Amino acid sequence: MHAAVGGSLLASILISDFCSDGGTSSQPSLSVCEGCQRPISDRFLMRVNDSSWHEECLQCTVCQQPLTTSCYFRERKLYCKHDYQQ
Repeated sequence: MHAAVGGSLLASILISDFCSDGGTSSQPSLSVCEGCQRPISDRFLMRVNDSSWHEECLQCTVCQQPLTTSCYFRERKLYCKHDYQQ
């Protein structure tokens, strides 16, 4: 599901484990963080909609509060519930 430009979407955060394939792949492809545009080489990455994030980059656009379980998405930016409702 995608939000229209200017629309809103409550998004859940999924934590993915690079090692979940049982170690069968010789070289996992690195995802690029939507927040900082750097490759994610950590064992775990955060997924919001179709985007990957470093755990430390997944934060509210307004207050920089870490987003750990859910977030709000508007115009390609992430918000905590409080700042989204402002």
